[in-house]
Amino acid sequence: MSVHINKTVLITGASGVLGRQVANRFTNAGWNVTEDDTPNPLQAYGKSKYEAELVTQKISQDHVILRVPLLYGEVENLEENAVTILFKNIKNTTARVKMDDIQTRYPTYIGDVAEVCLQLCELRTKQNRNDVRGIFHFSGIAKYTKYQLALVIASLFQLPIDHIERDQGTGANTNIQRPENAALDSSKLSDQLGININRVNFETTIKRCLESFI
Repeated sequence: MSVHINKTVLITGASGVLGRQVANRFTNAGWNVTEDDTPNPLQAYGKSKYEAELVTQKISQDHVILRVPLLYGEVENLEENAVTILFKNIKNTTARVKMDDIQTRYPTYIGDVAEVCLQLCELRTKQNRNDVRGIFHFSGIAKYTKYQLALVIASLFQLPIDHIERDQGTGANTNIQRPENAALDSSKLSDQLGININRVNFETTIKRCLESFI
C-alpha cells in the first residue's frame, strides 16, 4: 500500500509550475460520485490511492488530482489492463470462466484522458487560470458489467463465448469488494473549466486496440 503513497510524495515533491498533476484511480461506495463526496474505498488498492491523494493535498494546495475509472487503450500485451485481458479469456475456449454481471464499469480510453490532461495544463500554464486546482473527475459514458464487456468484445470479432459463465452473485463472499456502480460525475470539468471532450466510441476503439491480438 505504501508504494502508491511514496511514489506520490516523489512526484509532488519534484513537480514544478505545472501543478502536481497526479492521476488516481478511485473506488467509492457511492453512485455517480462527485468530487465533494467523502471517499469510502472498499479495498486496499482504492485505500492506497486515496491516501496518495491526501499526501498530494498536504504537500501543496496548488495540486490537480484527476480521478479516472477503468482505463483501456493500446497495449503491448493483453494483461496490461482489465479490459484488454478479457480478450485472453475469450480466446481461450478450453477454460470455463465466470464473469461478474452485477457491478457496472465505465471503460475510459487513455487517449481521452490524455486530452483532458493536456487541456488542464494549457489552462493552467497558458491562460493562468487560478481555478485549475483541486480534484476533478473524468470518465467514459458507456457502462458495462464485466460479462457485458466480454459479450461486446466477442461479438466484434465473431468469437464464441459459450465458455464464459454469467455470474450474478452478490459478490459478498469475494475477497475483493467493489461498488455495484462506480460512476464518476465528470460535470465539474465542463461546468467550471469549460473542458469538453468528444469521447471515443468504445466498440470502435476497443476493436482497434485488440485487432493485432486476433
